[in-house]
Amino acid sequence: MNIEFEATIVDYSDAIGGDIVQVLFAEDENEDEDLFNPTNRYLCFSSNYELDAYIPQAEWFDGNEVDGGVNVVSYKIGHNKATIQLENGYIFHIHYQQQKVSTLSQIRSYLARECCEIDT
Repeated sequence: MNIEFEATIVDYSDAIGGDIVQVLFAEDENEDEDLFNPTNRYLCFSSNYELDAYIPQAEWFDGNEVDGGVNVVSYKIGHNKATIQLENGYIFHIHYQQQKVSTLSQIRSYLARECCEIDT
């Protein structure tokens, strides 16, 4: 399944000295959004190195339903587009405006540890 959206939020964050890493691509930030009934599409993936959970696990809202618990297997991060493939065959094509080079570099570096880069 292919899922495509335009992200206004592209974020990389870590905690506990890098033991927990999280990446978020989201359509929009809505402070009033109900966590149980999202309206904005997103893809979030994270690893918890402290618990030996190295492979990034994804959670997403595709416009219809929230799902998650699936490993990221491959990626391609460009200046204006990311392609993220999950173990279940879902492929996310995420478009965004030019981001900080440091944010995209952090995301690439994180994914390169445990995933394959898509060769296109």
